Amino acid sequence: MIAATQDFLTGGYLLTQKDAFFDRGQICQIITQILCGADQTLPVHLPPPTIIKPQALWTGKQVFSMMLRPDKDTRVLANLETKGKSYTKDKEFCVNDSYVVIRNSELLAGSMDKSTMGSGSKANIFYVLLRDFGEKAACKAMWRLARVASWFLMNRGFSIGIGDVTPSASLLKQKKGLVDSGYEKC
Repeated sequence: MIAATQDFLTGGYLLTQKDAFFDRGQICQIITQILCGADQTLPVHLPPPTIIKPQALWTGKQVFSMMLRPDKDTRVLANLETKGKSYTKDKEFCVNDSYVVIRNSELLAGSMDKSTMGSGSKANIFYVLLRDFGEKAACKAMWRLARVASWFLMNRGFSIGIGDVTPSASLLKQKKGLVDSGYEKC
């Protein structure tokens, strides 16, 4: 469960970085990750490339937008404007690309991170989808992101060490205290 959450957030974060670009072949492979299960026959609208010359390239922000609203006829038009975890100043011009602007389900600025995808706060995209469009729309977007993030990490390459997921001594002590107090109540 922890690994899936980490992969989900890491993939979404890396996918929406300023330097994430995809050629036509890569963008078509990503679309195949969206077209799975209940979405198998879903019509997907490929937006025009962000860069046209010398080669057509799409951004990770466009990919993220397609996960929220893969088809122009989809009525999911989510709007969100919030500070990300690494926000400094100057809103859309934040040097860390950490001011998120989503208009009509299109990610216009910012990188999606834990605070904008999985913090449990009201300033994350899945809360907005749940509140404004219902659990079905939020679940579909999460499912699409989970598939694309997994594919993206497998093809891009990303690894963590055991030290990244080993609990600290203070966390182990806190856990022991919680478990002991739970047993005392039983």
